[in-house]
Amino acid sequence: MLAAGGEHWASDTLMGWAIGVAFALWIAHAFARRRLVFGYGLDGKLYPHKAKFGR
Repeated sequence: MLAAGGEHWASDTLMGWAIGVAFALWIAHAFARRRLVFGYGLDGKLYPHKAKFGR
């Protein structure tokens, strides 16, 4: 719940950031498993696919 006046505790901001990063990484890995937008390199790291326009 927000404090009066819309202030946030520092822990609210940090937790929101952490949840946002975790969700973004989860979605990126889910897309990579389906070869959508992202993929895994030979080193096992997550990489974006190169865009293929016009072909």
